[in-house]
Amino acid sequence: MLYNKLKKNRKLLVNIPTIFYWLLLFTATSIPSGALAASKNINDKFSHFTGYFILSFLLTLVFHFSSRIRTSGWKLVGIVVIIVSCYGIIDELHQMLIPGRFAEFFDWIADMTGAAAGSVTSYMLLIRKNETTKAVDLNREHSE
Repeated sequence: MLYNKLKKNRKLLVNIPTIFYWLLLFTATSIPSGALAASKNINDKFSHFTGYFILSFLLTLVFHFSSRIRTSGWKLVGIVVIIVSCYGIIDELHQMLIPGRFAEFFDWIADMTGAAAGSVTSYMLLIRKNETTKAVDLNREHSE
């Protein structure tokens, strides 16, 4: 099962990819706008939504599999959305320092929406599915 594989190898399969992705996202938002001419066909808000969706999806897994984090469920989703949304604000402000780039409120809205969708998706696909599977397995054990 994918869940167990991720849990067992969380550093290699969850933590390291999250760090690399976050660095990639930061690097991409640090590129001056003149160097982005090739990507003008991609909708800007879709790019923001997708970038933060992936970051939030991964960060939800990092927090879920961490032995140091003592929260789970929807509270975990909320914490991740807040963290990633705050990073989105910082990133938008950081872009004001990059030639040809600027902070835009609606970019942050797309960041925040992507963060919420990514964290909820991560929770529903992997974490909640695993919790449901465990409950079914426990019911089977008790009925036998």
